[in-house]
Amino acid sequence: MDRMALYRWFVSAFHHGDSPVPVSAHDLDEAERALDTLFPWSYRAFMGSFGELYTPDLFQLAPGLPEMPDLKNIASLSDVVSETPACWSAGTPSNLVVIGNDVMGNLFCLPRLQGATERPDDLPVEFFDHEFLHVAEIAPSFDGWLTGYLQLQKDGR
Repeated sequence: MDRMALYRWFVSAFHHGDSPVPVSAHDLDEAERALDTLFPWSYRAFMGSFGELYTPDLFQLAPGLPEMPDLKNIASLSDVVSETPACWSAGTPSNLVVIGNDVMGNLFCLPRLQGATERPDDLPVEFFDHEFLHVAEIAPSFDGWLTGYLQLQKDGR
């Protein structure tokens, strides 16, 4: 399945609320400058096509699964820019960029590519458990992360 088909499937399966609002390439560039990072092409493609998502059904689909924590939302770009430094100040490792959260306030993150000059196609998704101050990779890529939820749905979990 190509990347855009994956994203459309994910959005149609899990997003609730108003239609998603794509983020401009200019705004993505500005966010990268503000956070001193480069987002992978996968994340840029997703945000440039859909932007913020609200995904409450994932709590029922993946309740308490350690390998696939529930995803409450994929954060708006403005929240990514404002919340990431606030999270760093509160104990989240500064080598992570917050891109979403679960229902308990734990964070889904991408690695921060501080000082990077080459944009990767994709990056692993990390999960930061704020209660235990623990970071764990939950997917080898952004695309793989979304695919994991779709696979849970397909398997009837």
